[in-house]
Amino acid sequence: DAWRLTSPHFQASTKKDDFIDKMETIRRVFGKSVSRQLLNKKISYGKLADDPSMENRIVTQFLSSCENAPKTIETIILSQEKDGQWLVSNYNIR
Repeated sequence: DAWRLTSPHFQASTKKDDFIDKMETIRRVFGKSVSRQLLNKKISYGKLADDPSMENRIVTQFLSSCENAPKTIETIILSQEKDGQWLVSNYNIR
């Protein structure tokens, strides 16, 4: 499930039930994803002033099309964990 792919930092700040509710609401409002095109990708290495708990991260933005919203922007932030695995630490769609 998607929860397994989120970072410990994300899981500490968001309850699993709240995450599931949010994802279900997003799906209900926007509908199923139809297409996704990469708009921007920024890689940051080292500790960040705005969140020193996260060292390396990738911020990606996609131009997405959904059933109920033909033009949306999805932002997905991945953080690199101590074991080297990249996990989702934030997600937003507008």
